[in-house]
Amino acid sequence: MLRNILLFIIAGQLLACSGDDATSSILPEEEPKTLCLLFSSNGLGDASYNDPILAAAANYAFTHDGIDLDYLSPKSLEEGEAYFLRWLETATDKDRSLMVLTDNVYESLPEKYKDRIDPARHCILQLDSRRDDLPAHTAYIRYYGVCYWAARMQSTFTGAQAESVILKANNRNPVLGEMEAGLTRGVEDAGSKIWLTWVLDPDGNGGFDLPQTAYWLVGEVSATVSTVYAIAGGSNMGVYRFTREFPGILLVPGIDTDQSGLSSDVPFSLLKHTDCLLTEYITRWDNGEPQPASPCVVGLAEGYTDLLISKDYRQRYADYLKFKETAIEKESAYDTLE
Repeated sequence: MLRNILLFIIAGQLLACSGDDATSSILPEEEPKTLCLLFSSNGLGDASYNDPILAAAANYAFTHDGIDLDYLSPKSLEEGEAYFLRWLETATDKDRSLMVLTDNVYESLPEKYKDRIDPARHCILQLDSRRDDLPAHTAYIRYYGVCYWAARMQSTFTGAQAESVILKANNRNPVLGEMEAGLTRGVEDAGSKIWLTWVLDPDGNGGFDLPQTAYWLVGEVSATVSTVYAIAGGSNMGVYRFTREFPGILLVPGIDTDQSGLSSDVPFSLLKHTDCLLTEYITRWDNGEPQPASPCVVGLAEGYTDLLISKDYRQRYADYLKFKETAIEKESAYDTLE
């Protein structure tokens, strides 16, 4: 675990939102504050959502004295729940320990154990949640707008006859549902269509760690398909592997981070700056400042999502900003409907 922490500390130095380099001082007799992160099952190593979160937290702990970092990427939801319960029992002061639930699959924990949560002892941040009835701070980054922008741009470029595929981890995750809706609307507004939406775990909360299944499925796409939108966490690695082994057949946009290094067929990446949002919350907690009202909902208009064109595709997508304002309007309208 120490090796992993050190690796992510180094990675964290490269993040744009690394926070203030100045370190704070604590008295020798003071116990360090503890920053705890609970990730989804086997979430770390997905090269998308989870890894930048850990990098941002590690970077903050490294650049600020008196912060200890503890985290868990459990093998099961039950193991994650046990970690949360241990924290509830051992936390002594809301200003000394912060628990970050990085996945909305854990929304049930603050609700289930609300009788054990003491506002004087416990400070909890639930990411990817829009709920306002939990004994926790909740924050949500809207993904509809940038998904619409990407799909509208891509389908306009490839033409109405070139169809798209969506590969989704499961049907229960609301973020994935929002992404699917934005992608679908963008494709349709460009005059094209979605050939198929594959769901890796239609009856559960999983589907994020099935790269081999994703690899096989992508090999079955119709010849009319030009683009695969893989929104399945670590399973996306199977899609990138397919494009490396069979280049020039499909374009696969990156999700959450710049993933142009994973395949020459990644024309652009959809960025989600959860690491920046988390750093802002950690900074306020560390400085004893109030957090925004829950839920804190931000998106494309606020700069928490964006589109990054891969180096070798910049000339091809030179007018990529064309649909950004439309995407912001679509996101606002979708948010109102929700």
